[in-house]
Amino acid sequence: MTVVDPASPNYHTRGNWMASSRTGGTPGSADHFAVFAGRDTGALVSGVSLTGLSDVPSGSAAVTFAWSKTSSPGIVTFTPADADAATAAFSQPGVYILKLTATSGASQVSDEVTVHANHSPVSWLAAHPGIGGLTDDFDGDGRSHLLEYALGTGPSVADAGSPATAAWENGHLTLAWKRLRPQAAVSYTVQVSSDLPLFRDASAGEFTETILTDDGLTQTVKATDTIIAGAQGKRFVRLKITAVP
Repeated sequence: MTVVDPASPNYHTRGNWMASSRTGGTPGSADHFAVFAGRDTGALVSGVSLTGLSDVPSGSAAVTFAWSKTSSPGIVTFTPADADAATAAFSQPGVYILKLTATSGASQVSDEVTVHANHSPVSWLAAHPGIGGLTDDFDGDGRSHLLEYALGTGPSVADAGSPATAAWENGHLTLAWKRLRPQAAVSYTVQVSSDLPLFRDASAGEFTETILTDDGLTQTVKATDTIIAGAQGKRFVRLKITAVP
């Protein structure tokens, strides 16, 4: 048996998958072939590429495929819907469970994949007509629409307080904020400074990250400074949000 780490780039390689009948095992819903719908993923509502895999013992009937949705908050459009590789587009943000069904002769197997679909900046603006562009601030709360989008807040009602909260915990500086899940359209970077006018991106390992909450579309994240406060003099921290082209 070959064990493949799901984080490995070889996870989707066809040769790493085998019908369990070849190894004397018993598959879930058919007795001679298997199908894999892919790893759970994040996406934008505009679309995500789906790559299914199947393995059929020699001599089996040709395999046909069909994509469908098991559960979703909106409409899913598959292009094409009858191939192992397809694109899925979503009518609105939400958590979608999609199913790939493979049929060979009288046998049929299926597998599901979960997609966390979020707005892109463009579709987010379209969902809030009349507010202007990403650099505008319709509700006058000091947050541009890019920040409202990236932080999961609304553009029509002013938000009070800071979008990122700094705190002191056990001698370490922390910064907590809300971010989109996935982060395909914006990047979130913790920056530090010992002199307020000059900030730099935190180095790898300089902060540890903890996910405090996750509702499938947004996460509350806390970054903790690994340096004990005061050990290197003054230290300031902030969050930089950048649109990804």
